[in-house]
Amino acid sequence: MKRKGASNPFYGVWEVWFNEGAFQDTRGTGTWTINSSQIIYADPNFSTSTITDRWESADMLSFRLECTPANDCRAIGLSFDITLKALGNGTLQGKQTRDGSNFDKFTMKKKR
Repeated sequence: MKRKGASNPFYGVWEVWFNEGAFQDTRGTGTWTINSSQIIYADPNFSTSTITDRWESADMLSFRLECTPANDCRAIGLSFDITLKALGNGTLQGKQTRDGSNFDKFTMKKKR
């Protein structure tokens, strides 16, 4: 299911702020661009990134990010299952499961 219209709370250019652990109150290095047809993740720490399995409702967006670290000579890929929830205040609450086990919470704020 996809929500249509200009008022979609997920559309825009976003920065991630981690909410807990060693990276608490730390901005992520990547930028997310979300629109009706695609999700783009651009991060200098990754040489490739692919978004698959997009699912969207009025207040939730989920997808899988698969990426390869830029400086990893072994070219080991990472997989993140990501869920975003619109909070109604212009931010998104996110959670990601990395490679099926590690769990992180974060907030997405519109990039200025």
